[in-house]
Amino acid sequence: MYVAPQIHPIIRRIKELDSRILTIASLNILPIDTVKVVLDARADIVLVHVSIVSRELIKQFHEAGLKVIAWTINDRETILKHMELGIDGAVTDRPDIALDVIKHGEAY
Repeated sequence: MYVAPQIHPIIRRIKELDSRILTIASLNILPIDTVKVVLDARADIVLVHVSIVSRELIKQFHEAGLKVIAWTINDRETILKHMELGIDGAVTDRPDIALDVIKHGEAY
């Protein structure tokens, strides 16, 4: 099970109740210490708004052992661009486009 509450202290409370539940912290702004905010919440994965995703941010999260998912990506060019940046996954309203990228081997 994955849980993605918008309020980060709730993520920490969920982990206290059951550490086996995978939690996702979402970010749509960049706090001063982005990685610390997510780690303090005890999240397993970070969901980053597509408008603030960068290679450096992804690198910082990866170095902290976190997977990075970008949201919301609805076109082929943006999917490919963010894959090149190093995202681990994407949230999309256009699974047909994402499946086409995967089908043509562009996702590897």
